[in-house]
Amino acid sequence: MLSDAGVFYLVLIGIASLVIAFRAWLYLVASHRKSGLYKLYAVRDRFIQLVAQGELKEDSAVFKSFYAAINAILGQGEQYNVRHMIAIVKQISKGLTEDDIEGLRQLRREVETARPHVRSAVGSYFAATFELLMANSLALKVILRCLSLLVRLNRIYRLPKPGSYSAYSATANFQKALNLA
Repeated sequence: MLSDAGVFYLVLIGIASLVIAFRAWLYLVASHRKSGLYKLYAVRDRFIQLVAQGELKEDSAVFKSFYAAINAILGQGEQYNVRHMIAIVKQISKGLTEDDIEGLRQLRREVETARPHVRSAVGSYFAATFELLMANSLALKVILRCLSLLVRLNRIYRLPKPGSYSAYSATANFQKALNLA
């Protein structure tokens, strides 16, 4: 049987363990957010490297657009989340002119016809941006987890049912495969 002092020390150890676990969790969340920012820095450096290597022109729409977008996101840092992204898109879309829309079309054409290294850098931009959004948006994480669970359940539900399996068609298909070999 534990004495009162033993119970007190046990409760104290339990509370200390919870505090340490919570601090470790906060550290992991902060480091995950920082890693998203560092990946964006790496993508920005990759665009600069492509310009330095002559794979991309500095005055191209691809470089200007993505370099500016990366710098804007890095300026927001750890506060960049879904709400901020939606607010930015709403603000930009209100003031779009026909010239802006044509510029976006030109950007898309340039990306589609760009060299593979440039397209890869553009893909890295979107991947790093999405990872940063995931790190900073709890709601987005929850939504995507629920959607992935629904997709998994849908796959399980669509598996062939034991009663619908035809042994004859399976052996006939196997026989055809043997005849072809």
